[in-house]
Amino acid sequence: MSEKEICQKQIDFISNLQAISEIIQSNQAEVVFVGGIALRSAMNKPVEFQRSNGTTPDFDLLGLGPNPDVIKKTKDEIKCYRQSSPNCPPVGLESIIFSDHPRQHHSPFEFLSGDRRNDNGEHFLAFRDVDQQIDSQTMTIISRNYGGVKITTLPQETILKRYETRMGGYIKPKDITKIEEFCQYIEVNGGDHLDPKLYQSYTEFCQKVGQKYPHIISISKNYWKLDQKIGGKISGSNGLFYKMIDLFHR
Repeated sequence: MSEKEICQKQIDFISNLQAISEIIQSNQAEVVFVGGIALRSAMNKPVEFQRSNGTTPDFDLLGLGPNPDVIKKTKDEIKCYRQSSPNCPPVGLESIIFSDHPRQHHSPFEFLSGDRRNDNGEHFLAFRDVDQQIDSQTMTIISRNYGGVKITTLPQETILKRYETRMGGYIKPKDITKIEEFCQYIEVNGGDHLDPKLYQSYTEFCQKVGQKYPHIISISKNYWKLDQKIGGKISGSNGLFYKMIDLFHR
């Protein structure tokens, strides 16, 4: 790839990021960036528009509110934008579950944890029939700058903890290095200064999932080890894992 092509790819990535952020803002949606973009913005890192393996980072989003209708409208507008912009990276907007009660039914293909919010605005981590209340302070929406674009995300400590809780305490092998770097960054810079005690419930959630569903954790470990060996060819936005997530989880 020529220098001109690399420059254009970076411009396109930032332009798409700006467009997605503007859709979120125009709908007054409580939608935040999670995953790699959230982590890099929290560490004030340069924009990563192309990974070392040549792939483009996805836009991972979490819809927190204010209600399902606004999140759906935002998701539909993002879908329309992507259809009109073929160079836009994959965008995954996963909505929080709005319910006063834990789920009674779940899919056998559910491998990732989710989030629940009741009518009082209280937040919960959820995996199958494990439902753990978390402190709402940990879900405070924060504005950050990434590549000159204003994005919304979560406190640094929460971004870190979500990597742990996503699969019941198991972290993907490909994420370990950047998570260790992020831990060190928070230790040195103080994070967003939230009391560590607020995250005890996150640890308890992982313990409950590990105790009740050790076979699911084992399957996840074997899957991600295999995926790492073959260079991530069955994961990613078009991989089998996330196609199953689309069908059974989101």
